[in-house]
Amino acid sequence: ISYMIVSPREQQALKIIEKGEATGFQILGQKDIPPGTIYKTLYTLRKKDIIQGRSQAREIGAPLVFYSLTDRGKRVLKGLSLLENGE
Repeated sequence: ISYMIVSPREQQALKIIEKGEATGFQILGQKDIPPGTIYKTLYTLRKKDIIQGRSQAREIGAPLVFYSLTDRGKRVLKGLSLLENGE
């Protein structure tokens, strides 16, 4: 089990991404994360190798980035779950 320090905001984002791929906008719509912090949070999680991004081109505008958990991210979430349950 991997234990890593993740902020409450990072934990919120991870719990959404755990359900399946999500864009930053989708994450914003599901949790009370201030709009000005979501992409910094996602950047930090990517830097920690907890999530990964997959870009999808669009006809207009910037590409969409779909975020998903890495294997390390799955282990981190498992560790968080154990801590929350007092194990």
